[in-house]
Amino acid sequence: MRVADKTLGIVVNASEWFERADFLAWLNDPDRRTATWHRPGEEPHDYSDVFVLIDSGHEGDSSDMPGDIWRACCDAAYAAHCNGQPVLHPYTTSHIIVRICNLD
Repeated sequence: MRVADKTLGIVVNASEWFERADFLAWLNDPDRRTATWHRPGEEPHDYSDVFVLIDSGHEGDSSDMPGDIWRACCDAAYAAHCNGQPVLHPYTTSHIIVRICNLD
């Protein structure tokens, strides 16, 4: 084994998103390939975390989620790691991982 890359990340708690019909439709889409512990079709719970990958320019693997939620994820990631600018720094060759939690 070898370390192939290093990445940055943040964790956000957004239980209110798990109450939205549009987010749940995205989360339960059987064609969605986003990393999650959520089981499609079940009610969201404390272990329904979702992991999305943020790139520069508000792009990423889950940009098909509801637009305001995607933008909030991107903006939080950029604020934490890119001085608020939507451009990944050269020291990261990967993405910024955003873990979305459903905790009260």
